[in-house]
Amino acid sequence: MKANKNIIGLLLWIIVFNTGAIKEVRSALPNQQNQRTIQSDTLNFNTNSLNKLPDTIRFNLFTGDRTSYQLFLRNIFFNADSTDVQINYGPQNNYALEFNGLDGCVDCGNDSSLNINGSLTIEAWTYAYKWERNRNILKKGRKKSYRLGYNKINESLNLNLGINKEERIPINATGENQWHHIAAVYDYPNNAVRVFFDGMLEKQDQITGDIGNNDQNLYIGCGGPALYDIFRPHLWGGRIFKGILDEVRLWKTARTEAQIQKFMYTQILTPDTNLLGYWKFNEGAGNIAYDASVNNNNGIIFGGVKYLESASPTKIHWLQTKVKPTLDHNIMDLAIIIDADATGLNEGIYSADIVLSNLKKSENLIVPVSLHVKNAPDIFLLKDSLIFRNSIFGKISKRSFQICNFGFDTLFINNFNSSNTDFTTNIQELWVPPYGSKKVGIDHSPGFLRPHEGELFISSNDPDQPITSLHLESHNIIIPLNLILRWSFYTMLLILLLILRFIYSKYRLKQKANKTLSWEVQKALDNQKKQQQIIVHQSRLTSLGQLASGIAHEVNQPLQNLLLAAESLQMELLEKNPDIEYIRSLITEQYKDVDKIGQISGHINFIYGEVNNDDNEKLNINACIYNTYTLMQKQFENHNIRVHFDLDKKIPEVVGNPIKFEQVVVNLLNNARDATDEKDKQNIPDYQKQVKVLSGRYDGSVFMEISDNGIGIPDDYLTSIFLPYFTTKVLGKGTGLGLSISYRIVNEMKGKIEVNSKVNMGSAFKISLPVYE
Repeated sequence: MKANKNIIGLLLWIIVFNTGAIKEVRSALPNQQNQRTIQSDTLNFNTNSLNKLPDTIRFNLFTGDRTSYQLFLRNIFFNADSTDVQINYGPQNNYALEFNGLDGCVDCGNDSSLNINGSLTIEAWTYAYKWERNRNILKKGRKKSYRLGYNKINESLNLNLGINKEERIPINATGENQWHHIAAVYDYPNNAVRVFFDGMLEKQDQITGDIGNNDQNLYIGCGGPALYDIFRPHLWGGRIFKGILDEVRLWKTARTEAQIQKFMYTQILTPDTNLLGYWKFNEGAGNIAYDASVNNNNGIIFGGVKYLESASPTKIHWLQTKVKPTLDHNIMDLAIIIDADATGLNEGIYSADIVLSNLKKSENLIVPVSLHVKNAPDIFLLKDSLIFRNSIFGKISKRSFQICNFGFDTLFINNFNSSNTDFTTNIQELWVPPYGSKKVGIDHSPGFLRPHEGELFISSNDPDQPITSLHLESHNIIIPLNLILRWSFYTMLLILLLILRFIYSKYRLKQKANKTLSWEVQKALDNQKKQQQIIVHQSRLTSLGQLASGIAHEVNQPLQNLLLAAESLQMELLEKNPDIEYIRSLITEQYKDVDKIGQISGHINFIYGEVNNDDNEKLNINACIYNTYTLMQKQFENHNIRVHFDLDKKIPEVVGNPIKFEQVVVNLLNNARDATDEKDKQNIPDYQKQVKVLSGRYDGSVFMEISDNGIGIPDDYLTSIFLPYFTTKVLGKGTGLGLSISYRIVNEMKGKIEVNSKVNMGSAFKISLPVYE
């Protein structure tokens, strides 16, 4: 009798069957499991070992995939009214921090990662015991700061968001002593502010200013270090938060409403790189609040703050269950729907236990569940189409394209199938490593009088694109010559001879025309060369005429000195006792004046004479500048132009022809003079014509710069000013050869000339020459 009762009891506790799971096959890889699978042995329950079930449920998913599974139980003692289904995620702490509103905060320091110069999002779950004025949830700094907190004014609840200045956002909500999710978003550079309450957008506005760096710490639960000093609580007017905080998150991006709503109830298992700070407060004890982001800005707990078990609505999201009772209460089937979600999970194994509790009998059944997450491959073709041009009928043309894998897992291509047999590939299977690429060759053998267009279908284990296509085309099919010659060899040969005859005739005519054209071009070049020589000579004569007044002044002064010295000498010689030393000094001064006249005459000959000497020598560009300006000083004085010199006295020597280089200085000074004269014609009030001459050494080179505040050069002319005969001056004012000749001389000295000019602002010509070694 007792044996029979045991047998009956054993039969009543057996689970009759376990129906199949929903399976979505990705694509089978050889020697590699990469598909969704769910495994479950038959669950056997008996009265002796309810808590020792060897049966497990296993999910294999790619990142971002979801699936469901139904577990059926048959047990006369289990029914929907008396059965509780819970999920035990293992040893996970779920705590929060309680603030007393008097003397507590979490000090997270002042790490550089917390100084935000762009967009910002602050999120937190809060449980306020009472909505009061100035209760800070999170704050860093005052000016150039960011802050989030409650502020109740005149029975109206506001959310405070501090971005340079305080923004109070009215919230039409009730719910003290309840959990609420609040979020504040600052969108830079749009300067837009959005505030969310329980995931819903409450207000969107524009503000002035942005967030900047500051040297103050980040505090959670209050606004500064004095808040947790119990001897000075009155200084801060009760800004410490009073209630419970959990899941405080700080992002360096402007989170959207969809992102906030999707993840507000979810604990983040794999922190994003945009997550600057993430404090879960799950330590349960101690004075450290650990930061789960990559920055590790752990906070130190001060004052009246304590840990307590959290009841905030956040949860681990990857496994969910719900009970679905059957309609036949005599059989008492019980269906448990198990949902697995790999969204936001990295590759790895996640474990949990499903606990089935019989509330009437106080008995539990435990079903272990594991989730194996694999990072999915991601196929990408660098081209959407592949075009064959000039393919030869009867021969194979070869092209190739690249397949890239932008995913974390290995990409497996298990088939290439073309809709047009004219296009074939030499492989059928292909492996592409993560973030790698492989080249695939395509052969095209065009069939006669057939369309040459099709699709190449690529089958892979990419969960999003299991079949990808590449468009194939062929243009300009070439028919081989031997096929045509079979029909009309002699006709084609005759046509070819006629074509060659025609080409030869054209060639002879072209030769004759080229010969005639070459003779005409040479004649034109000779004439142009003669005209250039005439214009250059005229340019020198014109410049010499312009210098005439200045030279006359320079020569006249020493001549006057000679005349006065001669008269003084004559008078002294008539004396009975002439002063020999005085006579000697007069003669010395006369020698100096004669030498000065000789120098002026020599420079005139150097600059404006026919220069045939191309020999180079060591020269000092400062000496060339002074010698040249001596001849032109009177001109600049007559034109009321102030010339400023800033010459480096220690400047090293360069190699070149001093006569030619002084010609360059003359050309640039003439241009500066004309440019200031042109601007002076505009009658600008208080305009003073100025020219600056600089010299110095920079980066192994010696430079000279002549700048003016004249009329300037338009941008469209800057690329043409060094061309021969190009001039911006009025007709008859210039020949257009000054800068061209200067460019050639500087180039011969292995130097370079640069120009920087703005209209009505002036021009600066800079000449750089290599230092003599």
